Amino acid sequence: GAIFSSGTIRDNVVNILDPRLINMRIFDLDGLKYLNPTTLNKFDVSDGNSAWSPISQISDDWSFDLTLAQFLNGNRYKLEVYAGDAAGNKHTAACPFGPLSGASDCLTGSIGSPKFVRYFRFDKTAPTVSITTPTTTSPNNIGGVNTLASLTGLALDTSGSGINYVEFSLAYADLSKRWDQAAVAWVTTSPGDLWNRATYYAGTSTWSAVGVSWLESQSYLLSARSVDNSSNTATAASITFNYDLAKPVS
Repeated sequence: GAIFSSGTIRDNVVNILDPRLINMRIFDLDGLKYLNPTTLNKFDVSDGNSAWSPISQISDDWSFDLTLAQFLNGNRYKLEVYAGDAAGNKHTAACPFGPLSGASDCLTGSIGSPKFVRYFRFDKTAPTVSITTPTTTSPNNIGGVNTLASLTGLALDTSGSGINYVEFSLAYADLSKRWDQAAVAWVTTSPGDLWNRATYYAGTSTWSAVGVSWLESQSYLLSARSVDNSSNTATAASITFNYDLAKPVS
């Protein structure tokens, strides 16, 4: 998908002869090269002073299109941005601008002291997810002492940005009804899964969901998926099972 670095810039002058200037550069902390400022494609620049990519404009909103940048999965990057105008006005007090900065701190930054310095890891690896409970058997019948008090599983993102959340979808096997965790009820919905947020335990990489109102002698389809902090989504894990606690009659 598209990748952008964007923001806003304001000035008391709106004049094509005195445009607003925004400069950005990105350094690959693992590859030890800067993003080419002309092509915004390869990380092939060694000199940081020549790695600044400029934008000159009179509008407030600015944007660098990084869709073609050859970020490497798992690599760490440093992004820097500073601004100014054609008249040379700048403000560098208390740079860089951070979470604790005040409104009057580091208004523009400079080439030697950028306003924004941000670090990120490029993560395109999808996390994984699995279902532990119910246990898959063949035939997959839940009964006897297995009252299915909770749904559980694992969610891992060992080489990426970490798990953000886990969701589960539970439906009758014929898809006539789906479980709505928020409403605590089985509902009839239009085609498509109804995803409910599960509880995720980062310390053990496990997830769980409780409170489902099971219907006796019903067949179910359970799916789970995880999403990491880079918005990568795992391939869903799915199982079908029969819920049967009633004793047979002879």
